[in-house]
Order: sequence, then C-alpha cells, then structure tokens
Amino acid sequence: DFLNYDQPWAAGAPRFEGGTPNFLGALSLATAVDTFARADREAVAAHILMLTDRLYDGVRALGASVISERGDGTSSGIVTFAFGGVDAVELGRTIQHEEKIVTTWRPNGIRVSPHGYNTVEDIDRLLDALARRVPAKGRS
Repeated sequence: DFLNYDQPWAAGAPRFEGGTPNFLGALSLATAVDTFARADREAVAAHILMLTDRLYDGVRALGASVISERGDGTSSGIVTFAFGGVDAVELGRTIQHEEKIVTTWRPNGIRVSPHGYNTVEDIDRLLDALARRVPAKGRS
C-alpha cells in the first residue's frame, strides 16, 4: 500500500529488505559472464588489439597526437588521442550526440576503448566522423 504513509514497520528481518530484487539485471549479468567464460580470450584480445592498432594508425593519419603508449608488450585496448587546437571535450560531445559514437572525453583528449563486440566498421565510422569534424588546422 504505497500511499499509506502510516504503516508500521514490518516485524523481523523483512523490514530491512531493499525492495524487489533486480531479476532482469541479475539474469543479464549471468548471461554476460557465461558468454565471456566460453569465449576464446586470446582471440578476443587479438581482436581488441587489431581494432586499437587500426584506430591508432587512423587518428595519427588525421594528425592527432596519441597519448596512449603503443608497442610490443605495452599496447592495450585503450587509445587516447588529441588534436592540437581542438577542444577534446567539445569534440567528444559532438561525436556522441551527433554521430551516436560513445567515447570518453577529458580536457587532455578523447579515450576510446573498443572491445570484442566492436567491428572494423565501428572504428572506420569513428575515423570518418573525426575526419569530418576536425578542421585541417587542428591536424598537426
């Protein structure tokens, strides 16, 4: 009775229950964990590095400076980059709101972290969006 504000506390431990359990969230999490447990981790890791290498090469070709370390034994699934004279926060917001591409942006750069479910087409779409949005003077 949600509109009866004069209800007494429930007796015993049930008074401490937080509400209805999030069954949909729990089942979704269990399915995601099961999917990753069955995945070929080495193949997923290789796919992620292939995507980040493509992104690294692409943003450098557009004139960005890459903040993330890249190379044998140091590459990760994260690429952070910036274009000289371009507000990274504004560029990140524009890419997200107008292009529907989710990244993380900070004043020092835009961070992209593709995963196993991302595709080469996703990376190319981001690179195309950046090429359209970054003025030539922002490309160093």
